[in-house]
Amino acid sequence: MDEILGYSDDDWKDVLLNVLTKMDPSAFERLCQRVLREYGFTKVKVTGKVGDGGIDGGELCELLKELQLGTHTELVEKVTIDPEWFPNI
Repeated sequence: MDEILGYSDDDWKDVLLNVLTKMDPSAFERLCQRVLREYGFTKVKVTGKVGDGGIDGGELCELLKELQLGTHTELVEKVTIDPEWFPNI
């Protein structure tokens, strides 16, 4: 992606999952290792095995969001004006 884009609802997960599935498998393993270390695990070994019962993509998306690793969460206030309310005051 050339720029960081804002996403709403679960769209951000789809975009992030797309990015994660394009990662080199060894880079994905290192990313999982970093997430586990951020959560306080000290003895994290990268095995590089497929189907080893590790973190799945959906779980990883939530963890990356929570740890703000490669993600940024922004609360946006949306104000809607009801023009018909004002004349009736």
